[in-house]
Amino acid sequence: MSVPGGAGGDGRSDWDLAVAGVRHAAARGLTLRSAVTAVASQVGVSERTLWRWLARSGATDAKTLWQPAEDDLAVYALWGANASAAWRQRRDDGAAVPSLRTFQQGVAAALTPGQRAGLRSGENARREFDAYLRWEPDARNDLWESDHKQLDIDVSASGFDRPVRPWFTLFVEAFSRVIPGWALSARPHSGSILAAFGSAVAVSPAKPWGGVPVRLRVDRGADFLCDAVRDACGRLGVVLDPAPPYSPFRKGKVEAGGKLIDRGLLPPLPGYRGAGPETRAARSELMTFAQLVEHLRTGIDTWNNSHAHPVLGCTLAEAWQRDATPIRTVEAERLRWMMLAEDRRTVQKEGVRFAGRYFTAPELTGRRGTVVRVLHWPHDDRRIEVLIGEEWLCTAYPQGTLSIEQRSAVLAERRRQKAEADRLRRKAARLARYGLSPATATADAEPTTVVTSADGSGAPGDGPARAVSLLGLATD
Repeated sequence: MSVPGGAGGDGRSDWDLAVAGVRHAAARGLTLRSAVTAVASQVGVSERTLWRWLARSGATDAKTLWQPAEDDLAVYALWGANASAAWRQRRDDGAAVPSLRTFQQGVAAALTPGQRAGLRSGENARREFDAYLRWEPDARNDLWESDHKQLDIDVSASGFDRPVRPWFTLFVEAFSRVIPGWALSARPHSGSILAAFGSAVAVSPAKPWGGVPVRLRVDRGADFLCDAVRDACGRLGVVLDPAPPYSPFRKGKVEAGGKLIDRGLLPPLPGYRGAGPETRAARSELMTFAQLVEHLRTGIDTWNNSHAHPVLGCTLAEAWQRDATPIRTVEAERLRWMMLAEDRRTVQKEGVRFAGRYFTAPELTGRRGTVVRVLHWPHDDRRIEVLIGEEWLCTAYPQGTLSIEQRSAVLAERRRQKAEADRLRRKAARLARYGLSPATATADAEPTTVVTSADGSGAPGDGPARAVSLLGLATD
């Protein structure tokens, strides 16, 4: 389409030149209106005509007239996505920048909303604008996901002078989204992970979901990648699959489970940090740690049995039950042992030195210098299990926590072993008392020591020979 222009020549050329002139002037920093006035007088057309040409070419949109340079975007990022501050600095530096409004529109056109949010508030804010691909496991227990989360609530706990903001460790079965196991602790550590893992694997008539998963996906926190968790996965035959760094979307189902706890179960409770000042003042009396545990137990059980998931099209319990994939279970007592962490120690005079304390038991008496295996719950110093090789020896307790009965048992075992050693020494002394009868002109000397079959390991008639051998005497 041709547009009549100035005197002579092709109207199309006048149109292209005029629009190009306006673009160039706007890019050099002129406002759109100033550029139209200047170019219209040069081309020889009215401003109204030039505005009509611009409208037909789509050039009236400011973001098509000026695009920020790399330096403009770098200064914009330096100022934390503050376009006004970036524009002022670029102007003070002598750069050719357009009006503030045009600068803002140009930056908004050059960067996506997610990129601007990331420059303003960080990577987590940028991720909120991303689109992700969905991935679903083929069967139940193909994949579990686990994570720590500090709950947005304060509770009172025994042993703490101030309110505690507890940590929640949960496991999510990715096929059905059920939460098979969880743990609540004052601080996050590998012990809470193993406790939650053990409760997740355990299966009972009241909790049909569980069993041993094929893979366990965790983040790269030190608690999840410690030796205790690796050893537990190895004993169960579970593949530990850490997600790539800074990739929480790779375990999105457990992230969603954490949001459920914070947003679905905690807001009505006293001590909830997300409530307003007036609401928190009205709920000034905090829950106890035990009360929060009971509330979570009830809420998670209701979630597993009654929540209808929009993607699954059924409740979480129904999604678990409609899959016929067999589950691999572990007997409860064996599972408890498989969840323990392992170390090696040498029995010392005061017992087994572990976690800065001496642990003792009657069975450790007389075993000083013996190398033993110590199985324990991480960060739980109440007791340890002591093994020699593959054989369980005893449960040992810290010396300072022994009851009167336990101390009496240790002392009684020490007395028993001393009495047994004394008995054996007396028996050996009897065997060593070797006597001979007097020799005469008609009779030779004969042994007079009487050793019964109970005193030796030989036959009844071997007693004198046994005594002679103990004394180291030679016989003909």
